[in-house]
Amino acid sequence: APLTINRASAIAAVASGAVMISFSSIFVRLAQVGPSASGFYRMLFGSLALIMTAALLRQRPQTNGTSQLWLALAGLLFAADLTVWHRSILSIGPGLATVLANFQVFVLIGAGTLFLGERITPRTLIAVILALLGLMMLVGPGWNQLTDQWRSGVLLGLATAVFYACFLLLLRRLQANPDPTSQVWNMAQVSAWTALFM
Repeated sequence: APLTINRASAIAAVASGAVMISFSSIFVRLAQVGPSASGFYRMLFGSLALIMTAALLRQRPQTNGTSQLWLALAGLLFAADLTVWHRSILSIGPGLATVLANFQVFVLIGAGTLFLGERITPRTLIAVILALLGLMMLVGPGWNQLTDQWRSGVLLGLATAVFYACFLLLLRRLQANPDPTSQVWNMAQVSAWTALFM
């Protein structure tokens, strides 16, 4: 019978994954390899782990050309995301680079409003305004006096937010597949495509 996961173990797995992924920017900074190389190895090892997980869950991959095209596009977007984010980490440090990358939330809000017909609540609007003010206070003062490397690191961090938001929107489309038995395989293939592009 296929391996099943109960709710408690699923929540524990997601929580432990969130804790582990929060150290990724620090490891990128500590690794003695280039930004693209670190992204390649992250995705290569990730895809191998996901392939083994899919095999344990007895899931099957999607093999039609259209789904592969979408998976490859997701891999390309994630490769772009990791490429600029890792360079941002090396330019401005893991903390600020991660803060900037998390602006993807606001890109998603904008995309949801413009393209998906979602409404912005007053609370969300206040959060967006406060976040933008915080960003200006964080990187605005003395902008012209900062080094070119630091300024490019900030811009790369913001580019990360855009690429990651686009990746998440496409991932949302992929995960909407009515066949739940291919979800882990989908992520394995996205990771493999990302490693290939990197």
